[in-house]
Amino acid sequence: GVYTGASTMTAALAVPDTGQVYALEKSKKHANVAKKYMQMADISDKVTFLVGDAKISLESLIEDGHRHTFDFSYIDADKANYGVYFDLSLELLRAGGIIAVDNTLFRGKVLTAESKTAGEIHNANQIFKSSRRVETVQLNVGDGYTLMRKL
Repeated sequence: GVYTGASTMTAALAVPDTGQVYALEKSKKHANVAKKYMQMADISDKVTFLVGDAKISLESLIEDGHRHTFDFSYIDADKANYGVYFDLSLELLRAGGIIAVDNTLFRGKVLTAESKTAGEIHNANQIFKSSRRVETVQLNVGDGYTLMRKL
């Protein structure tokens, strides 16, 4: 999700002028807030907002010819679908591309699955760890951050 657009803005500032950031957000309200900040930073031309279900948006990007063209995918949305977003991101990423996933330690509760969300993230972590399509490192930073490089 985009929420207020801080991560989207960081990505848009990092890509070259020819680069494009696709920002997926379920909430039209949050997307509109983020759009305002992109305009203030004068980077609106680098950001395309896709509002709605992230799975459908990712599938649309693949169908629209973006397969194997992305350099980076950042996942920080509904935790139950982290595994789905991972698989779809791999379809979009070129070899050597990076997937970053936020909240992968979830307040330290992923090992005991103390909540539904912690269990969902634990399951996603198992998918990441066992995938032969990526090299994975999990960082004990903040709420947990996992980086994967597509092989």
